[in-house]
Amino acid sequence: MSEPRTAESFWPTLSRWVESDRTEQPLLVTVSPSEDTEAFIHSAIEHFAAKTELHHLKPDGHTIKIKQVRELLDHLTRTSFSDKRLIVIEPVDRIQITAANALLKELEESSSANRFLLLTAYPGRVLPTIVSRCQTLRAPGISVIKSASPIVSLPSDLLVSSKKETLSSEELETIGSFLLHQSRTKVNPYTKLALMRLRDYYKIRASRGNEKMASTVLLATLRQLGNT
Repeated sequence: MSEPRTAESFWPTLSRWVESDRTEQPLLVTVSPSEDTEAFIHSAIEHFAAKTELHHLKPDGHTIKIKQVRELLDHLTRTSFSDKRLIVIEPVDRIQITAANALLKELEESSSANRFLLLTAYPGRVLPTIVSRCQTLRAPGISVIKSASPIVSLPSDLLVSSKKETLSSEELETIGSFLLHQSRTKVNPYTKLALMRLRDYYKIRASRGNEKMASTVLLATLRQLGNT
């Protein structure tokens, strides 16, 4: 994997890694300790939540413990609702040795559907057994890829368009940002359902299926969400 030199080239590089049909090595990404790592996580979620099943593992207290890793590995044995799983572990330099040992086999022999994204601000502190199993990448200019303000409502003209032939990339990004904001602020079963419909739309578009039907179903679910 070539090293992206700008923030603008970083996300396309990461997207190709996530969306590849091949089995990919885990990716160890170094972020600047002076930057907001949460902004990076938020950006990753916004880029990939509509296309992947997302798992986020972070310290319980000061470290990432073996119990957390075992629970994660158990989840990965279950049927996924998406073609890809993105597993974000951060900061990976704070994983306990026993937890790291439990993770190593999965890092080395993981399914082609799983993508392990390991983040650290201190690559020298990451266990050598983990580093040896990863591709490495430095994230440039995190401050310029921070997400914009959350979208708290959808444009009315989008919701009334019940029979749109297709949805543009900008409309899909708007819908994704809105649903992610909803999932963080409200408990509503229609939010999860709408996220699933959005994932379905991406799959159907990628396979050149019936986008009109997928659009109709997605917009109908968004209207149900708006009425709750």
